[in-house]
Amino acid sequence: MSTNLNLTLNITGNGTLAGPSDITTPSSVITIGNNWPTMKTTLTYGTAANQAKNWYLKKRTLAAGANDDLDLSGGLTNEVGDTGIIFLAIKVLLIAILSPDGVKKLKVGPGAGAGGTLVANAFIGPWASAASSFVQIDNFGLPINHPWGGYAVTAGTADILRINNPGAGSVDYNLLIVGTV
Repeated sequence: MSTNLNLTLNITGNGTLAGPSDITTPSSVITIGNNWPTMKTTLTYGTAANQAKNWYLKKRTLAAGANDDLDLSGGLTNEVGDTGIIFLAIKVLLIAILSPDGVKKLKVGPGAGAGGTLVANAFIGPWASAASSFVQIDNFGLPINHPWGGYAVTAGTADILRINNPGAGSVDYNLLIVGTV
């Protein structure tokens, strides 16, 4: 079993929006961490707020129209050899499509199946209910960022995270799931 975890996620950036020269303020500037709040999550090893005990990090490929149903309670193996990871709560879920092109998409959540089909024993997480509840990822997304308590995983009844590819071609993506065990 993993004996240490240290994770810091930062979203940084800046930008300028220019307007017509005849207005008083011809531009608007955003700097994350300056005039926009810093977006940062730091987790250390443990089970309390701002802590986690394990993660699953993997590059995955999902065929056209297929579902990727991940068992959060015993069905995942991480890079350091922890097999059958049994998450009790999920604190971070980060998904990034490799080579996004505006066509590739992923749907994530209990109602993400083709035609809104529900997964049995769905992990509900931040979604209100299983019925038609999902988020669509076109590039990258952080569907879960709850470093305090996380979202409960219940073995056998609420532990399957569904990811669906609604497109006509396969999608390669990176997946990071961080939680307590």
